[in-house]
Amino acid sequence: MLTRLLCEISVMDKEVVDKAIHADFRDFEDSMQYFSALATKCDMIITRNEKDFKNSLLPVMDASHFLTMFGKLD
Repeated sequence: MLTRLLCEISVMDKEVVDKAIHADFRDFEDSMQYFSALATKCDMIITRNEKDFKNSLLPVMDASHFLTMFGKLD
């Protein structure tokens, strides 16, 4: 049986979509991910496109940086 240890299902509702539509993001998908992360109260965003989240209220990093922080990649 598989279990979820580090993941939860993110909020993707009308409020998230409305905020994403009216936000100042260059990429709509990034906007959706960002507002979904805020609504879900995520601790951070892990992405290959850090530059697309320059005004984020959440910490944003790539996967290598995340793994290095937790001693999984040296």
